[in-house]
Amino acid sequence: MLRKAFARAVSHGLIPSNPAQVTTLPKIETKEIEILSKEDFARLTALIDKEENRQLAISLALGLHLGLRRGEVLGLQFGDIDFKKNSLRINRALHRGREYKAVYGDPKTKKSKRTITLTDELREMLLEHREKVRATLIGWGGDLSSSTPVVMHGRGGVVSPNMLTNWAGEFFRKHNFPEGFNFHGLRHTNASYLIAAGVPAKVISERLGHSTIAITLDTYGHLLEGQDEAAAQAFNDLVRSAKGKSE
Repeated sequence: MLRKAFARAVSHGLIPSNPAQVTTLPKIETKEIEILSKEDFARLTALIDKEENRQLAISLALGLHLGLRRGEVLGLQFGDIDFKKNSLRINRALHRGREYKAVYGDPKTKKSKRTITLTDELREMLLEHREKVRATLIGWGGDLSSSTPVVMHGRGGVVSPNMLTNWAGEFFRKHNFPEGFNFHGLRHTNASYLIAAGVPAKVISERLGHSTIAITLDTYGHLLEGQDEAAAQAFNDLVRSAKGKSE
C-alpha cells in the first residue's frame, strides 16, 4: 500500500524517489488450521441440540453447517432466509465499530454477498428458532419482522462480535474441545469436510464467500493431496466403461 502511495507521489513530482521500493517484506507466517476430528464433530452436533443458550446454539450451527464468518452470522436477519427455496442470503455483516459499538456493514469481500443452500437439519433448526424468537418478542409486546436478528440479544438487539467470541470460547473450554479451538474453526471444519467429501473447490469457494478460488486453494490445498490418484482412477473407469460398450 505504501509502495503504491509513494509511487503516485513520485509521478506527481512530490518526492524524487520511492522509499518503499528498497524495503523487504516480512515473511508471511501461516498458522495450521484447526479442524474437528470426526469424534468431536459428532459430539458438537449433539451438544448444539442440548445447549441452553439457543442464541449460541444457532450461531454454532450456522458456523458449522455453512462455514459462515462470525460477522456474517451476527448480521443475518430473518428476512434473509427463504424457507421455501431452502436458502439464505448473506447481505451484511456485523462489525465492531467505534467505541466498541456493533454496526452493520458490508461483508468481507464482494463475493461474500452470496446465497447458500441450507442443510435439512439447519433448516429445521432455523424454523424452530424463528418460532421461539417470535414467541419471545410477542411476550415483550413486539413481533418478529424481516429485520429481526437471527441471533438476538435482549428485546431484539444484536449480539456483539466479542460476546459471541466469548460465548463460543467458554463453550469449547467447558466441553473439552481442542485447546485454542474457536468460532472461526467451525468455518475451517466445514470447508475441510466438504473437501473430504469430494465437493469441487469452486463450489466450496462460492459457499465460503472467498474473493477468488485461489484463496480457497491456498488455505485448504494441502487437504486435496491424494486426489490426483483418485482423478486418474476415475478416468480409468470411464475409459474401461467406454471400451466395454464399444466391444
